[in-house]
Amino acid sequence: MLTYISHRSARFGINSPSLIRLGRLTGGAKMTETAEKLKLELSQLSVKDRAELAYFLIHSLDEEVDYDAESAWEVDLTRRMQEINKGTASGKPSDQVFTELREKYS
Repeated sequence: MLTYISHRSARFGINSPSLIRLGRLTGGAKMTETAEKLKLELSQLSVKDRAELAYFLIHSLDEEVDYDAESAWEVDLTRRMQEINKGTASGKPSDQVFTELREKYS
C-alpha cells in the first residue's frame, strides 16, 4: 500500500531520466493493442488503485538504486517527521505553496 509519496516518486516529472530513456527506446511509437486495452481498463480504477499502479510502474523503470541516497533520504525523512511530531517544524499551507509554484512556473 502506498502510504506516502517518496522522493523517488517526486522525481518522475517530465524530465525524468527513466521516462526520457523510455521515450528514446520507444521512439514515440504507439502502444501495443494489449497496452491500449489495459490503459482503458485501468483508467476505470479508483484514484488510490491507479496511484498504486503508477508507483509500481514508475519504480519498475529504475535500473539501479543508489542505496547511499536512499539511506540519506530515510534519515532526512525521519528527522522531518520528528520535527513535525514535536511541533518544531515550520511550513506553509499547501494552497500557498501551490500558488507560489504556479506563479513561478507559469
